[in-house]
Amino acid sequence: MLQFLLRNIDGKRGSANPFWKLIVHARDLAGKVYFFIFFRLSVVIAQRVLHLKNHAALSNLINGKRILILGSGPSAKDFGVLRIPSDVLLFTCNYGFYLLKDRPRTIDLYLTNKNCMEANLAIPRELPTMKIDVLLMNDLAYLRKKKNLGNCYQKLLRTPPDNYYFERLIRPLSVSFRNDPTTWHDTSSGIKLLEYALAFRAKEIYLIGIDFGQEHVYQNTISREDWLSVPKQRTHFKIDRYFLTVVSKRYRNVFSISKESPVNAYLPYRPLE
Repeated sequence: MLQFLLRNIDGKRGSANPFWKLIVHARDLAGKVYFFIFFRLSVVIAQRVLHLKNHAALSNLINGKRILILGSGPSAKDFGVLRIPSDVLLFTCNYGFYLLKDRPRTIDLYLTNKNCMEANLAIPRELPTMKIDVLLMNDLAYLRKKKNLGNCYQKLLRTPPDNYYFERLIRPLSVSFRNDPTTWHDTSSGIKLLEYALAFRAKEIYLIGIDFGQEHVYQNTISREDWLSVPKQRTHFKIDRYFLTVVSKRYRNVFSISKESPVNAYLPYRPLE
């Protein structure tokens, strides 16, 4: 009987009978519920598959290692004279590699995204001069079209969407900045590098040049024609500070190596030795 009713629903759509209207509404609602469940399940599976693909490479790179995360904020001014021990890996993002021009060395992990590369033409132009072990990017197809970048990295991995590691590192807490028009709802690139270091169990993590919105302090070294667009209407302040508050309470292996960085309000100062 139920199958007969479902087969004949469409023919009864014009009927004013409340019973048929209820049947039609129930069928349409069920279709929407099934679609939502399928969509959410596909997203979860896709994230899990991506995580498994990245896990081996990132775990081998990070687990048990000492990490230096280099941003391009004002507190990175001392990086040029900083002695980096041979056992410390170097992570940086976006235009952070500019600080390596006078002291070239391999970047063990480099993070950027399509929007940043499209907005700052100096990145795809100058990145080929770098030596990168692992490059993390949100759009691999876009990067592979840049033929001149193919020889600057050893491994290419795709970043998970949104705040994949952020959400796992703050559990069971939960927070969202999606409805705040004044802030980005995802963490900045420098803080994302911290998320990777924590998620894959680095032994010690040191930050320099991570300065809450001043990451582009070296943009004046780039010609004005190279900056097609520099977003200024929103910031990562709130979500970055929230994450560092959680980190300060849960971890004892994250340090600032600049006495002048604003992250010192959350992390202890400790020189890199």
